[in-house]
Amino acid sequence: MFCSTIVKFLFGAMLSAEAVVAAAMKFDATELSVRATPDAGEIKAEYHFKNDGDKELIVLALDGECSCTSAKSDRVRYRPGESGVIQVTYVPKIGDSGAQQKKVTISTDDATTPVVKLVLKTELSRFVKLAPGALVWKESEAEVDKVISLGSSLGKILDVFDAVSLHGGVHVLVAKTGDSFEVKVRPTKTGVFEDFVRIRVTIENVGIRTYQVPAYRRTDSGS
Repeated sequence: MFCSTIVKFLFGAMLSAEAVVAAAMKFDATELSVRATPDAGEIKAEYHFKNDGDKELIVLALDGECSCTSAKSDRVRYRPGESGVIQVTYVPKIGDSGAQQKKVTISTDDATTPVVKLVLKTELSRFVKLAPGALVWKESEAEVDKVISLGSSLGKILDVFDAVSLHGGVHVLVAKTGDSFEVKVRPTKTGVFEDFVRIRVTIENVGIRTYQVPAYRRTDSGS
């Protein structure tokens, strides 16, 4: 009986010792706010972590929640006590503006927390504000002009020297009244279509900036 008890005790201790040998991914922070410059083409954030376990940590997958968000690690394997960095990159899509929150899912062989979500927060702004952000005609609507107004609080608009349809679905005309610019857009196609209006602007003390505004016709049901 005494020997049996000793064996059980030693076996339990061995299992306990094995159980604590594991990787442990510990981040300094899993949520970061990044200040974006106007018209930023991409926003990046670095998330620092450490393998706080006593076993090698392996990064299995890095998955952005959408095609505009990606992530990469400086390595795939991290020894116990070793530090690393996950870099998250967000490339704004056409029409993205204002407050943005993007997530990336990190999968590792950390037995306790195999999945970690990283959050990148930012606020998008533009040198030129375009209103509305998209032009929409209904299928039953006549081919009437719709207007894109241009304004800027970050620099004077000196010229709108190029405004064109990218797919030929609309006719585009630039109009200027005093120091103000607007772009008039009218469909050239009947039925449902999708297009973009590309607008190139010269801004004082900034230079040339290019913007795109979606322009499309949808069915009356909204599809």
